[in-house]
Amino acid sequence: MIFTGRHASAFLLVCTVTACSGGGSVTVSTAPSPTTSRTSPTATPDGTASRTATPVDPKQPLSDSEILWLAHLLRDAQKFQDEAVTDSSTIDSPATMRREADAARGCSRIPSGTSEPGPRLAPVHDLLVKACRRYDRAARCADRAAELMGTPVEAGSSEDREFSESLDCWSAECSKGSALLADVVEKGLDISEKAGYL
Repeated sequence: MIFTGRHASAFLLVCTVTACSGGGSVTVSTAPSPTTSRTSPTATPDGTASRTATPVDPKQPLSDSEILWLAHLLRDAQKFQDEAVTDSSTIDSPATMRREADAARGCSRIPSGTSEPGPRLAPVHDLLVKACRRYDRAARCADRAAELMGTPVEAGSSEDREFSESLDCWSAECSKGSALLADVVEKGLDISEKAGYL
């Protein structure tokens, strides 16, 4: 679980927006706020996008599009953490391992159904990219483990060691991704709190 008692009020934001979107279309304002400027991402050495923008007053109310993006982020991140990643003790076949690989790749779909986050939420998005990069690595390791599970492997052989290393890689990268995803949620909640929403 990502959320703790500190985050209980975040569910109000999630439930309010998703309840509306579940019952029909939601009309949000996509125009930039008066104190922000449009930005262009610039590649950085670690592969994330660096954005240059006019500073935004953190106490300025969130726009409709920012609220929607954050609500989808909180909902999807929680669901992903609760459902997508399984303990290695439950892996009993190549098919199960491949499902874990597919589940890890689901990080790239967080948050679903929304547009770009905007300048104020760009740091949250950049953290999300880093988290999902870890899950992508986990998926590749899981795919390799699934391949090795599907062929006879002699104990102590190089293939046996590679299988163990692939499982360890999958587990380790999932753990790193999970920690980063928790940071994503925390950062999003901090922005919401400063804007007076929590």
